[in-house]
Amino acid sequence: MIKVYRNAEKLQIQGKKADNADKVFSVFQTHTDILVKGQREVEFGHKTLITRGSSNMILDHKVFEGNPSDKGMLLPSLESIKANYGRTPARTSNDGGFCSQANIEGCQKLGITNIVFTKATMSLRNIVSSPELEKILKKWRGTTEAVISNLKRGFDLQRVLWDGFDKFCSKVAWSILGYNLRVVANRMLF
Repeated sequence: MIKVYRNAEKLQIQGKKADNADKVFSVFQTHTDILVKGQREVEFGHKTLITRGSSNMILDHKVFEGNPSDKGMLLPSLESIKANYGRTPARTSNDGGFCSQANIEGCQKLGITNIVFTKATMSLRNIVSSPELEKILKKWRGTTEAVISNLKRGFDLQRVLWDGFDKFCSKVAWSILGYNLRVVANRMLF
């Protein structure tokens, strides 16, 4: 309540806007951040980065406080994969938000030979060995949306009611574990 009072005083009396970090977006879930989604409806929660492999298993994830830029997340994610699995992927397919010259150069330094972004911006181009492989990687990136949708709906991540940031992170981790177990079970059955 003190935060809400100070923000109201700042806006109404001083005529200044409060920073997002100082605002309270949920009285019940005070750890909640605002995720601005361009022209779409504003969403609240925590930005979560998911890295999946060709097996459809989720290999790595990270939950962020605040709403950091996507451009700064790609290389740490790839370095985490290299550290955890002892090898670097030969190709990567990413959302357009990750597209930057620094990410392209970083991927090349890691030894990744095929680098695809769904929407390469301005003068940046995808680096691939063939146009057919670029289509395949873009299509594969599209299937990642199905994995995200599956996590949201099938594992109840659309609205997490666990209190606190640490419990939010735990819910995400348990949901990913459940998803991966289902992927393994499906592989064993079929």
